[in-house]
Amino acid sequence: MTAFNLIPQVSRQAYHNAVLSQLPTEWAPWPDDPTSVNHEDALAIFQRRAQKKRFAWPAKPAVFISDAHADAEAFEASLLAAGVIERDGAQLCEYELTRFGKKAEIIVGGDCLDKGPSNLMLLRSLAHLYRLKANVTLLAGNHDLRLLMGLLSLKRDTDTGSQHLFVRMGKKVIPLFKEVFDQYLADSQWDRDIPSEDACREALFPSDAWFENFPFYAAGFLTPEGIDREISKMHKKAESFESHCAKNGLSLQQVYASAMKCRSLFLKPSGEFGWFFRRMQLVKNAAPFCFCMRVWMTIWRSCWPTTASSMPTGRSKRT
Repeated sequence: MTAFNLIPQVSRQAYHNAVLSQLPTEWAPWPDDPTSVNHEDALAIFQRRAQKKRFAWPAKPAVFISDAHADAEAFEASLLAAGVIERDGAQLCEYELTRFGKKAEIIVGGDCLDKGPSNLMLLRSLAHLYRLKANVTLLAGNHDLRLLMGLLSLKRDTDTGSQHLFVRMGKKVIPLFKEVFDQYLADSQWDRDIPSEDACREALFPSDAWFENFPFYAAGFLTPEGIDREISKMHKKAESFESHCAKNGLSLQQVYASAMKCRSLFLKPSGEFGWFFRRMQLVKNAAPFCFCMRVWMTIWRSCWPTTASSMPTGRSKRT
């Protein structure tokens, strides 16, 4: 197939060298087989249909970046590689929009958090995009919603529907709590009014009764196989969560204190990241394309099968 000139142009300057050295230099379809939309026959059909009058391309160019997973450097490198930003310094958040970036729609496809080394810096980099008045759509990812549900569960009445949601976040959320503790709490009297280690364990973990009651609670909306998977998953997470915290240098008291600080940072409108969940959308309609995180509804229904006012909005902008 003839190559297309679709690789964004990135200016050559010292701050861009690390990204430039990793960028591709030519375009090629992948995978190139009959089952792929990149295959010549499938692409030819798409091109013919795209030429029809009733097919309308988005009014603005769309840049889609997904699953940054707390890697702020990779997130900014992706923005740079897509041609929407240009660095004006060597540090994170030291960038401006390019001419292309000012007219493009930047769709961040969810899963900003968990796994990576820089949860907070990634959020600050995303906030910098908003400060620059970039046209950003932030979609909800399942990892992002797990954090929301876990934080909300800390102040809910203890019940079968929510008691497990904190530990269900699993080991992938612990780096976030470590960052929050180190940056906001370590040099303070963080343990003032924090419950004992045993009391924190009771507040954060599902009780033994939860494992007996959950199958009856979930019988109306999960299959027997789904219930078995959830119980098995929760057994594993409950057994390993505390040891994963310890490997990251956190006691359960410190995890509890960090989680309460996260509630202040993320759930209060005045919190540093109070914008994060409030700006989320479940779907973005950029006709003729529709962007969403495929797994979010499955995660939400299996974890919290109730109506929740904190659920991100499903509104979409029509073009």
